[in-house]
Amino acid sequence: MNKPQCPFHNNQFDGAMQMAKRSEEINYFPSTFDETREAEPAPSSDSHKQAEGAPVKQEIEKHDDFKQAGDHFREFDADRQERFIGRVVMKLTSPRVTDNLRNIWAGYWTQCDESLGERIKANLAEKGMPVGAVQNPVTAVGDAVGNAADCAKGAVAAMMK
Repeated sequence: MNKPQCPFHNNQFDGAMQMAKRSEEINYFPSTFDETREAEPAPSSDSHKQAEGAPVKQEIEKHDDFKQAGDHFREFDADRQERFIGRVVMKLTSPRVTDNLRNIWAGYWTQCDESLGERIKANLAEKGMPVGAVQNPVTAVGDAVGNAADCAKGAVAAMMK
């Protein structure tokens, strides 16, 4: 999904984020058999434009953080959708997942695809882990972080006594 679209030689053969099938005989660089290929130097220009003004952090007017994931899910055939839902539910029923996190993730999946969210909630309910009213995930995460910070402050204060 996030594979680079232009071909390039990056000397990567194994490990995370390896997207291309490599067929070279030698899989390490530099090598006496296959020298490292360097990119041609980019032409330099004195006409670099400098950014003006102060950096601003603001809400993007038009964004949909969940559209791509929803489109991808809807492309799955019915069997693959069921397997996907089963994997998500398996992860969400882990003893380490709190009710608050389960609610947040149910909200995320619902924003990706309404039927996906409902099916995940139904499967969680079958396993005895019903999902409550889904609140704004950003607020919920902020509250959880704030509560954890308050707990840590209390623990430090107790140790100082």
